[in-house]
Order: sequence, then C-alpha cells, then structure tokens
Amino acid sequence: MQFLQLANDSRKVYFKKPLKTGVWINRTLKNMVKTAVIFLFFPLMLLARDILVLDEIEFSGNKTFTDEQLQDKLSQHPPSFVQDLLFWQQPDPFTKSILGQDIQTLIRFYQTEGFLNVKITSTQTIEQNSVHVRLNINEGKPVLVDTVKFHLVLSDTSLIDHKQKLIEETKPLLRLQTGERFRDQNLRQDMRRVTEHFLENGFPLITVEGNTRLNNNRVNVTLTINSGPLCIFSEINIKGNNRIVSKRIKKQLTFSTGDTVQQSLIESSQRKIYQLDVFQYASVNLEFEKRDGQKLPVTIMVEETAKMTTKIGLGYGREDKFRAFLDLQRIGFFGDVRQMHFLAKHSYLEPYHFNVRWIHPAFIRDIEFSINPFYRRQREPSFSIDRAGANLMLQKQFGIGTDVYLQYTLEQDNLDINQITREEAFSKSDITLYNKSSVTIGFLRNTADSPFMPTSGSFFALTSTLAGLGFESDFHFIRYIGEYRRYFQMNSSLVYAVRGKAGFMKSIRTDENTPIEERFYAGGSHSIRGWARSQLGPETSQGKPIGGHHLFEFNNEFRIPVWKKLSGVVFWDIGNVWKKVNGFQFAALRYATGFGLRYQLPIGPVRVDLGFPVADDKKTAEIHFSVGQAF
Repeated sequence: MQFLQLANDSRKVYFKKPLKTGVWINRTLKNMVKTAVIFLFFPLMLLARDILVLDEIEFSGNKTFTDEQLQDKLSQHPPSFVQDLLFWQQPDPFTKSILGQDIQTLIRFYQTEGFLNVKITSTQTIEQNSVHVRLNINEGKPVLVDTVKFHLVLSDTSLIDHKQKLIEETKPLLRLQTGERFRDQNLRQDMRRVTEHFLENGFPLITVEGNTRLNNNRVNVTLTINSGPLCIFSEINIKGNNRIVSKRIKKQLTFSTGDTVQQSLIESSQRKIYQLDVFQYASVNLEFEKRDGQKLPVTIMVEETAKMTTKIGLGYGREDKFRAFLDLQRIGFFGDVRQMHFLAKHSYLEPYHFNVRWIHPAFIRDIEFSINPFYRRQREPSFSIDRAGANLMLQKQFGIGTDVYLQYTLEQDNLDINQITREEAFSKSDITLYNKSSVTIGFLRNTADSPFMPTSGSFFALTSTLAGLGFESDFHFIRYIGEYRRYFQMNSSLVYAVRGKAGFMKSIRTDENTPIEERFYAGGSHSIRGWARSQLGPETSQGKPIGGHHLFEFNNEFRIPVWKKLSGVVFWDIGNVWKKVNGFQFAALRYATGFGLRYQLPIGPVRVDLGFPVADDKKTAEIHFSVGQAF
C-alpha cells in the first residue's frame, strides 16, 4: 500500500499545477530517492505502522514573510529530507489541536510585527496516512508609526540640559521612525538603546517605559524617561580572594573612585579581571542599596581557581593514530597571578612533545607576557625532525574574542630525511642541523558561538613572520598566512560552514632555500579531504611531499542533523600548494567532494569523512577519522 501511495504521490509531483522551482526540485528529488529506498527495503517497510503524519505545509497570501520564516514559528514540521528516508523511525503524528495552536502562534507573531488585523485559516487534505496543510493568510494593513515623543520625568531641574542632549543623541539610533511599520521588537530595542545611553553617561538608576496609542492604523509612541541622579563610583570592596591580593585585582579596574559611573567601565573591568586567568568567577556590582546621594559603592566578587589542576586525555585519529596528553597547571608560580603550564603529548605525528609555559597575565598593564621552552619530534610523510627552542610572547586582548600578539622564536632543529628527498627539496645536500630565529605578529578574532559545534559567528587569523633575526640563523624568509571561517544558521537545523586559507612564503637575502618543515602542505582531514595528509602539492621523483611556497584552500560544507546526537555533512573542498610563491594557477586547483558523519560527545564531535577526488583517475577515495569538526 505504501509503495502504491508513493507512486501516486510521485505522479502528482510531476503533473500537478506548477510549483515554485525550489519546491518542485525538492519534491522531485525527495520522491526519486524514496522510490529507490523502497525498492531496496520494501520487505522491511511492510512492517512499518501507518499513522497520520504531516506531509507538507503550504503558505499562501504571505507577502511580508517567507515560507521559511513562518515555518520556523511552528511546532509541527514535515519530516526533513533525511528523516523521511529513515522509515524505521516513527514520525510524530499530526494533530489538529497542535495545528490550531500553531495558527494562534502565527497570529501573535504577525500582531507583534504590526499586522493587528491578520486572519489565518487552514485547509487539510488527507490521502492515506499523509496530511497536506494549506495556511491561507490575509495580512491586512500594517500599523505605521505616526510620532515618537519623549517625556522626561524631572524630580529636580538639575542637569536638564545634559539629559535633553542625551535624548537628542539617541534619536538617530531609534528603530521606530515615522512612516515605518510598527514592531514590538523595535519598541523594546529603542527602550534598551535609550537605557544603555543613559547608563553610559552616569545614570545607573535610569528607567524607560514605552507607551503606545493607536488611531486608525497609526500609532503614537511615547518613551517616558526617569533618569535618576547622576552617580559616581565611591569605595571599592573586594570579596572572595584568598591567595590573590586585592591590590592586584584593583590594578585591573578601568575606573577609580570619583569617576562617573559608566556601564562600559564596569564591563571592561570585569573582563580584565577574568584575563588574569586565576578566577572561576568574577563580577563587578554596584551596591544600589548602599548609595549615598550621588555616591555608589562597588563590590567585586571573585572565586579563585584551584592552585593545581591536572588534565589527561586519550584519543585516536586516522592521521595521528593513538594520542595522549598530560596537562598540568600551577597558579601562583613566582607571584600570585603568575602561572606555570606543563604539557606532554604523544601521537604518531608527534612521538614526543614537551612544552613548558610560564605566564605573567598583567606584565605591563593588560599585556600578557609568556616564556615557552619546548622540545618535540615531528614526523611527516617525507621527513622527521627534532625541534628544541623557546618562544617569547607579548599578547593583548581587545574585547571578547580579539587578540594581538608579538612572538620571538629561537630554535635548533635536527632534520632526518633521505638523501634523494634532501637533494630535491634543497639546492644543497648538507642541511641537517641548523638554527632558526623569527619574529611573528599575529591577529586573532573568534566570534563563533561554540568551540565544538559552531552554528553562527566567524573566525579570522592573520600572521606575518620574518625569519633570520640574530643567533646565527641559517634561514631567512618571510611568510604570511591568513584564514577565515564563517558559520551560517540557514534554518532551525541546517548549518552552512565555509573556510578559506591562503599562505605565501619566500626566501630573502641571498638564501635559496626555506626550511622544509615551515613550508605549506595540503591534504588531510583538516584540508582537502580527497587526499591524505600532505599528499597534495610539490613532491619528489619518489612521490614524497616536499612542500611549497604558495597555499590556497577553500572548504565548504552543509551540516545536517540526522538523529539525536548524530549529524551528517556534505562537503566540497578546493585547493593546492605550488612550489613558487607566485605559482598559483586556476588550472592546477584540485577538487574533492564527499560526505561524513558526526556524533556529539562532551569533548566534541567524533567524525568520519569520506572524500572523493574529482576528475583525478589516479586517486581513490580517502577516509578520515578524528575528533572535532574539520574547521
């Protein structure tokens, strides 16, 4: 019966009245795949229990909002493309009572958007166990803003000119403007804008009320402002600190006793206290109940982190195979806020890696200073190298998620590489033990909403490195690397992620070579997924990768929920590495496409990706297994 019903549905898709292009394609592909699945699994589908399910919701008459915007407001949704193929899972049943609630939800949504006279009716068509719902919408005329007025409540006449000036400064920022459609959200935003502007100018007791008066589809808005008195910071009290002295915490404050109260100063002070990285909790609060006229005392509440913390981790990936790490952190190492970190790691790619980092969070005002000696062995497809050295770094945070740093690196490397690869990678064959020194300037901004499963926001990193500064460095080169990621929440379930990366590297002075371990490589689980790690780009006559001086990568993928913590991706990767810094050629770009699965764990998603090289008969598919998203 289900098979006959599907055939009937497919016939309707092709021969019913014309549909929107996107809807027609979606229905056609959906029914074609369903037909193929039924042919394969027809015996199992006979066991499926028939229930009345929602097959489709169609909207008509909606001019202001798209079908997708309205669909997101509903609690009942037709099964997604993937869910529709999971015939072994029972879909949620359709109920008229929930449909009635959804219609009321849409009416309330339209009314908050200025359509007070909206009317919505529904028709349902039932065929076998499927329900087709059509929502007919009559939006009516929208309510428009007629006037926006301000009423200033005056308990006294002091500073009246100053308050009027603040009101004039907020007017250009308002969302409610004469002739525009009235929206409840705009009214709330305008009340918040006025409140924030007064808070930022010394009025922490500000209250704003919004009142409306409707007259023939025109609304008059009045914002009533009770500013309260102009306040200043008075005494500052700190509570909860045991090891960290109060003087250290006060140094992080961006305000002093006697300064005019400003919300931005409170927020920046709290952020700088957190930047000490020695507190689990920190808040800066105004003590309104202890106010003495204009004077407002401040209380800073903190909770210190443990003096010693230990982290141990185990994992497995296709590229690094078995991996393990031990991370020790000690607070108060040669100072109350100074820290010492010790990191030991092991994997196939890094058989051993020892890293010690001493951090002074407030070295110069809010600039962090760190010393980082390290010793590690790096194993790559064409070489292995032992690296011993140290980094000296100054880092400053500008707001949340934005960092700038200056780093000096000095190291001595011992390269293990076969003779043929050495001769083809370098213009001389005696490169084994050498020194490197470099200065790197870096900028980092991260606004992604999650470190593991981001759905919105972006990531941007830019570094510039100049190598060959002092200590008899054997290599002199410049290198630039830029990377950008962006995450788009397409609807309630679909996320589109895109990443671009480019790098340029060039030897300078009289050098003809660059270090093989500092060059660019492509291919792998975080790169072009149709190739194995470092297998894309320049290589020797034996097929060993030797890296290049120009990198370009572009990755994009759709992330789709499947079931509970299981999700899938469909991706398309483009890129390559060229031997010369100006060697970029469109014809030399390589392409890969594929799909993968993600299962969400507390440490991040476990993922499997299968990448297929495009238009490359010599290459077979690559499988990648790791923890964390590809980007």
